[in-house]
Amino acid sequence: MRIGLKDLDSNIAAAIRDKLLTPPKEFLQDDIYWGGLLRFQVKGLDFAGGLAGLGLKRKREPSSDEQTAFKIRKRRHDNKIYYSVGTAIIPLTAGGACATLQGTTGLVLGLSVWLAGMLPGIFLVRNADPKRLLQRNITLEELRAVSPLLSLTRAERIYCDIIILLARMDLDPSSENNVRVTLRQLNDLMNSSRILQSKRQSLLSVQGAHQVGELEAEADRLQQQERECTDPSAQISIHQSLEMCLTRLENARYFRAGIDRIIAQEEALIQTLSSALSALARMQLTPETQSAAVAEHISDTIADLNRQAYSVEQAVEEVIQLRNGEFE
Repeated sequence: MRIGLKDLDSNIAAAIRDKLLTPPKEFLQDDIYWGGLLRFQVKGLDFAGGLAGLGLKRKREPSSDEQTAFKIRKRRHDNKIYYSVGTAIIPLTAGGACATLQGTTGLVLGLSVWLAGMLPGIFLVRNADPKRLLQRNITLEELRAVSPLLSLTRAERIYCDIIILLARMDLDPSSENNVRVTLRQLNDLMNSSRILQSKRQSLLSVQGAHQVGELEAEADRLQQQERECTDPSAQISIHQSLEMCLTRLENARYFRAGIDRIIAQEEALIQTLSSALSALARMQLTPETQSAAVAEHISDTIADLNRQAYSVEQAVEEVIQLRNGEFE
């Protein structure tokens, strides 16, 4: 199945693009040896340790997938240079030769030949740009080479495994259409995952100053003081403090419930991604007459989880909006 950066989750697509479009000698990451004199890299300096403190590390040899990806990167890089040089020189040379003819006819013919060669050449150079090529297609070897080098969450790692699986699948048109719908839904799911993670961090930042256990202990202490206090004026002050503490405790419990709900939804999201990976793998063993139905079932399952994730996002946002002011 043909997959390009345009088909992928935007964050992961950007990370892959950054790795695959680096200069050939710096391709993928800096500890791979792509030839030349620099077999070592300096990882850090500690002059107190003498030569041992130079922190020299020998660069590793590339894997077979990385080697193939490097060859593809270099071929794309070279092709763009060849097309650019050809577009600049060939039409100019041909047009100049025609312009040597006598009279206006030569000039008109030379200009026409130059334009006729330049316009297709510009089109070829534009389409040979590695960025545009990656937008349309990433090879399986490139995906396998770059995926282990990315800093990914658990959900993103499973998503990349799904992408690699899809890249090596050979599907009939009906099944491929359903799988592409599923891929778009998976992209939505990854976006939901990041939104949930962001909201969980927001809740945790507030929850940190208002831990449920601490507030419960404080409420018990104030209740004990209120029971033991005999001075009416002091008792009023203690009671007011207790009411404020109980309000904070109620809010903290709301936030804790929101965090628990997000964590549960994030786990459901990861399990859905894992199930999708397993189901797509099984599709390779499914007869063509049934594969479209399997793909449609996967799509429906992911759509349901996307709706659930959206509901959790909205519910948590309401908690934040309603309760955030009371914490201050």
